[in-house]
Amino acid sequence: MTSFYSIIRFCPTPDSGEFLNAGVIAFEDDNILCKFVEDWDRLRRFSGMEDIRFLINFAKDFERGCRDRLISEDKIDQNKIKSLIEHSYHLIQFSQLKASTLPAAQLLLHVAKKFLPEKKTPIRRPRNRAAAIKVAASSLAASFSYNGGLAGKKLLKSKELIVGKSVPHQFDLAIVNGHPKVAINAFSFEGQINKRLNREVGAAAFDILDVKENPKNTTVDFAIVMLQPSFSNREYDKAVKIFSDTGASIIIESQIESWAESLANKYIPPNDRNFHQMFDM
Repeated sequence: MTSFYSIIRFCPTPDSGEFLNAGVIAFEDDNILCKFVEDWDRLRRFSGMEDIRFLINFAKDFERGCRDRLISEDKIDQNKIKSLIEHSYHLIQFSQLKASTLPAAQLLLHVAKKFLPEKKTPIRRPRNRAAAIKVAASSLAASFSYNGGLAGKKLLKSKELIVGKSVPHQFDLAIVNGHPKVAINAFSFEGQINKRLNREVGAAAFDILDVKENPKNTTVDFAIVMLQPSFSNREYDKAVKIFSDTGASIIIESQIESWAESLANKYIPPNDRNFHQMFDM
């Protein structure tokens, strides 16, 4: 199968023909991958501009369009890439497509290494599911403790059993005030996606649907916290769709803190809220 790549270039003075590479794209069929530089200061110094937030925001939007194309209106597909190449911005330009026999993921690594020189940074190991649960639990505990003290923190439960139509199901975390309010599972897609992770995704989706079948659980909300992969991949996209189809909210890492705060504000009873909130009102 033929794959293609393009180089994203930052041209602060287009007429001069000078540029620095800001990112790369690689794709095959509907598998669109991208990577941008990490050292934005290098591009800022090269441009002579004090503020290059427009470029950083462009990169974030482009990454989101590639990564969340199943749930984003601003999705990136082959037609959009070809349009961007044909109608390149003055400051942001795309090179003509070049073909390769490498798979898209391997091609992305190859062209990124060749065209995006970076400062050496410590390698962080991919986090596993236990780490994803810890990330979610930490943010929830902080928000519920800050807003409700000990009473607020007691609303957060771990390994909570919720009775479904057929059997009880264990959720990684839950907000419970007499009755479960929110049931939460967490997953990490940072490392290699294997059969075990796919089975856990399927089992978690079944748990949600079975709990929903119990008439006593009509007020229970569901949330899935997901640590995203470095590069978009179909298994992650499939998991997003599976959980979305159950009606669960999808919470990515950048949304966790604001999501935890919103849950604390919603479920901590007014009489249990810390005094600092009285002055904020």
